[in-house]
Amino acid sequence: MKLNITAIAIIGSVALLFACNKDNYKTKPTLKITNQNTAVVGRNQNLVIEMEYTDKQGDISHGLLYYYPDRLNQRPLGASDGLPYEVLADTVPLFDVDWQKGKLQLTLDYNFLHRNNDTAHFPNDTIKVQFWLQDRGGNISDTIISDQAVILSKG
Repeated sequence: MKLNITAIAIIGSVALLFACNKDNYKTKPTLKITNQNTAVVGRNQNLVIEMEYTDKQGDISHGLLYYYPDRLNQRPLGASDGLPYEVLADTVPLFDVDWQKGKLQLTLDYNFLHRNNDTAHFPNDTIKVQFWLQDRGGNISDTIISDQAVILSKG
């Protein structure tokens, strides 16, 4: 009988320990899009994407934010039609304090997004931007994807 009470006490303590830690952040950073300013980007406009991150160690500061504008055009651009996008990385700003939760914002201007030289056959480009985050410890978040954005060739 005493053995059963000890086992129940241990199981109860373990369950309580896990229940108390359920709201803690994970070692692997999380990233989610909270706002995208527009679905159509014209000349002299920017695509601004705001994100929220969480990270257990709080070592996002000076980590890397990777992004890749993925073209969704039905007919892919040829070599002479415009430069393809590449995976790019920006260093996350250095914060005074390591934060477990915070906000990031990435601004992509029209001149960067508009890669289409053949406006007769491709009046607009359509993209979604993929993002992932790497903290200073080398932990990488899952990839998140923005809403679709149309990059106008004229206008």
